Amino acid sequence: GYSKSGRRSKPLHLKLLTWFLWLREGLTFKRAAYLGDMDPNTFRRFAKKLNNWLVMYEYPKHVYMPTSDSDVSATMSKFEKLGFPGAITTADAVHIAWENCPTSERHMNTGKEGYPTRVFNCCVGPNREFHHVHGSHPGARNDKTIARFDPVFLGMRSQVRYSDRKFTLRTQGGGTREITGLYMIVDGGYHKWRCLQCPSKTSSLPGVMRWSKRLESVRKCSEVAFGILKKRISILAGDVMLKESTRSCVHIDNIFRVCVMLHNHLLRHDGWNTVG
Repeated sequence: GYSKSGRRSKPLHLKLLTWFLWLREGLTFKRAAYLGDMDPNTFRRFAKKLNNWLVMYEYPKHVYMPTSDSDVSATMSKFEKLGFPGAITTADAVHIAWENCPTSERHMNTGKEGYPTRVFNCCVGPNREFHHVHGSHPGARNDKTIARFDPVFLGMRSQVRYSDRKFTLRTQGGGTREITGLYMIVDGGYHKWRCLQCPSKTSSLPGVMRWSKRLESVRKCSEVAFGILKKRISILAGDVMLKESTRSCVHIDNIFRVCVMLHNHLLRHDGWNTVG
């Protein structure tokens, strides 16, 4: 086919191959376009339109919180085997380096890492399957501030999500107690909400210390998922080579969501989502 200017357009399969190479190797638009033998502006427009289309139509099919009775029961049973009945997911924030951050906005995006980043609040299941992604936010924001903007966190706090789900806990006397409402497993940087359970750093009781150590071990599945994601798709491990305003980081958000979608798709294709 030919473009509007009369030039012969590149085949779609070549553009898709270049797009996969761009994500996998973390290349710049110019370098990826050179390897795909096409104009950099052509490939930039194609990549942004493709990412936007994938996030709009394909992303909700692959990244979602457990909603059906079977999905919720399966996820709860996995956490119960790990020693935490009533848990539905783990949550943590991941920072993505942003090299081309505008100079006037570097202070907003520079946090504890010491360089500009964008931070995404993510929920990850026990099998390293992403359930939810919210963001991005400026890298200088902490977890507590991000949690106040996350609809999943706010929904669980206001008992809109999973408020009718019940689970059983053991009491100190050897009996059982039925609790209504599920919770997330998080680290100590989040709020002390009932729906967010984090390890205790101040208690010296042996039972609480053992419980906290076990909780930290189970919570690591989110950090492991971040490591797998960055190793699998190198564009997230390096610097995102996009220059745009913080107020409209749509393309950076789309890149991260597309990578998460591909991660979940590969996880389910290989059958690892059913482990446990």
